[in-house]
Amino acid sequence: MKRVIYVLIAIAVVIGAYIGVFSYLKKEKIRIVDDQTGHIVKNDDTYLHYKVFNDKLLKRYGIDFRVILSNSDVDIDKKYDEFSSHLRKGASSLVLVSVDLKKGTLKAKMGAKSRKIFDDNFINSIKIKSKDPKKVAVKIVETFLDKALVETNKQN
Repeated sequence: MKRVIYVLIAIAVVIGAYIGVFSYLKKEKIRIVDDQTGHIVKNDDTYLHYKVFNDKLLKRYGIDFRVILSNSDVDIDKKYDEFSSHLRKGASSLVLVSVDLKKGTLKAKMGAKSRKIFDDNFINSIKIKSKDPKKVAVKIVETFLDKALVETNKQN
């Protein structure tokens, strides 16, 4: 009888470990900031700033907001498809912003629902002047948040 109990406990531990690892890997696929420069780490102030912003957009508009920071050009179409397959729970639309810090350029791709808030004129008005990933990240969040708040006030 003791042997059966030990076997059942061992099976439960293995299953628990498997579920834990699978859960962790699934969460890691949902990166709200894909910092290819290595300056923004999960749980630092800038990342947490993004998380709060992302949560607000998700709750209010159903928009999952993601940012890629890099020192080179990024295939935004490929990344959009990749991120679209891993939307946060409750999201119906994705906004993907890619910033090339070397060139100081910004690209954005999003669904039709998000375009109602963040149109081409707005995207083209954003100027990237800093090469510091954290400063750029904060500027992007604040710029998009300001625009979202303006649009919310228009609707009320």
